[in-house]
Amino acid sequence: MGTNVSNNVNTTERTYKPQASQSGQKTSAQNSIYDAKQPQNVENGNKENKNISTEIDKILEKICEKFKKYGLTVEDLKKNPLIQKVCNLTDEQLAKIPDKEKAVKMYVECLETAIKDSIVDGKIDLNQVSKLSNDYFIAVSTGWTIEGFKKHNSTHEKHSLIDRLIASGCLPKDATLENTPEPQIKRAIRRYFRQIIKYAESNPSEKDIKLQLQTFGRLLINSSEQEKALFLEVVQTLYQRNRLKGLEALFASCKTDKTRQAVAAEAGSPEYIKELTTTPDTDGQVMSEDDATAASALIAENQSEEDRTQAHEDYDNARAEWFEKNKDALEALDQKLKKAEAEGVEPELTDAEKQLLIERQNFIKAVSAGEFIGVQENKFLSDEFKELHLSDLNKDAYEVPDYKDILNQINEYIEKNPNALTTTSKEQFTKTMDKATNGNYSTVASGSDAELKAPVQTNTEKEDTTPDLGFATRENVDTSRLTALRQQIMTTDNKQSFKVEKTNTTNPIKTANTLNEKMSEAANNQDRLAIIKEFFEKSPMLKKALEKYVIGATDSLTILNALPTNARKYLAQKLTQKGLLKEEDIEKLKLSINEKQLLITMYRKIQKPEEV
Repeated sequence: MGTNVSNNVNTTERTYKPQASQSGQKTSAQNSIYDAKQPQNVENGNKENKNISTEIDKILEKICEKFKKYGLTVEDLKKNPLIQKVCNLTDEQLAKIPDKEKAVKMYVECLETAIKDSIVDGKIDLNQVSKLSNDYFIAVSTGWTIEGFKKHNSTHEKHSLIDRLIASGCLPKDATLENTPEPQIKRAIRRYFRQIIKYAESNPSEKDIKLQLQTFGRLLINSSEQEKALFLEVVQTLYQRNRLKGLEALFASCKTDKTRQAVAAEAGSPEYIKELTTTPDTDGQVMSEDDATAASALIAENQSEEDRTQAHEDYDNARAEWFEKNKDALEALDQKLKKAEAEGVEPELTDAEKQLLIERQNFIKAVSAGEFIGVQENKFLSDEFKELHLSDLNKDAYEVPDYKDILNQINEYIEKNPNALTTTSKEQFTKTMDKATNGNYSTVASGSDAELKAPVQTNTEKEDTTPDLGFATRENVDTSRLTALRQQIMTTDNKQSFKVEKTNTTNPIKTANTLNEKMSEAANNQDRLAIIKEFFEKSPMLKKALEKYVIGATDSLTILNALPTNARKYLAQKLTQKGLLKEEDIEKLKLSINEKQLLITMYRKIQKPEEV
């Protein structure tokens, strides 16, 4: 790896090799205090902030006084998810809220209104209070007043997303989530949301932009958990200035961690992030760098550990492929920009060149910056784990010519968004980033032209000087290298200096036995997952061994869901073909709706081919 990291787009000095993350998680910074949620990991999660809890108790006591005839207690209200969000805020988070009084008033208004609307037969339905308070919170987050939302909802049918698509004629009357292909639903979503803003194609007014976000919010509130992932498609149709707000509201609307993580898993794919951050809206505008950074961070925050790791690997591969694919175009563009700068004129760029710059700025730079900020900010990880993963991210980012730009984007985001850091101070953030980047973060942030340091090599094993002839797996044997070695030996007096060791190929049966042995010795699921990943990624030949193990395991479903995404898809298909996965098992797999439907169709065809 070279050490000459420049701030341009030249790609001639580097070979882009995807570098898989070794440590695992990466997460996102919260964009505002309203994104705070209950920890998904009890051991590493937030503890109740005693300082704010005391203040909240006083507020809740006043609310209970208003409803004392119903026997409402502070303990009842402190079980409300909305109140738990507030109680889990840290002192640092509280200090960075611009208008605490306004924020508290909003929470109290949502809660009090929900209580009033949940009184049935002289009793308060606390489950209904939880639901309504969150609904009202989402309504306010998407541009409604509480009373405005209630009035609109009482005078209009409460359509879910699918219901609305049917009522608008975008889907047939008999359409359901189960019997309609996902691509058809996505086309219908785009068609419907284009209808909403068809009169604002060229110059949307503030009212039109607000109306679109309000429509999004109301459909979100009235839709089932099963429909939530489809709203990712809706977010892409919003005006660029609404996309981040829509994404925040979508995650806030998920009632369970399972739904939230499923939505985040789909949102974390490179294809989705690229389209979200670089596709123009109907006014021709794309997301800003800051919004793209925050969106990437938000998605990662809500992913499971496994999905977060897989998403990073997928994104890192996509990033490397993007630079390789666009190498010639980037070099030509770089020359054009330099020439225009030297002549003191604005460069005349084609539409394709403009799009290339947008993708480089948002998809490559802002998303990478969001990864760094997200890992630093995530409160579910230990400090040690954060530093390990930040170091891995740094190594990956160092492989691309935008490395200096990425570090600068992180610094600019923190400078422009002083409330973004919710779990640490700016000084501590800089200290941790410097530790992960060998001081490169401060070098870039200070504007210094000093040479950036290469990532520290953690592999201290002695280098193997034995000639590599390509025979390790009997694949891609390079005969020219063997010929060159022979010639070198013939022209060298000291023949003893050449040592070529025979490499045995891997025996699949022996591998399966080794896998079983290692798995039986594993102490916990985390160790088992690490072993499975190692075996799956070594060679395609080992897939057979892993398949044999999973088929013979008593907990195949658990193992499948613990695998990397590509391994899970491969083995789920194999097990379904063999009739070893039932329909109810397929439903429990961590796969997209479309992927599950394909497996279910395959299963039904195997069971009763005449009915499919």
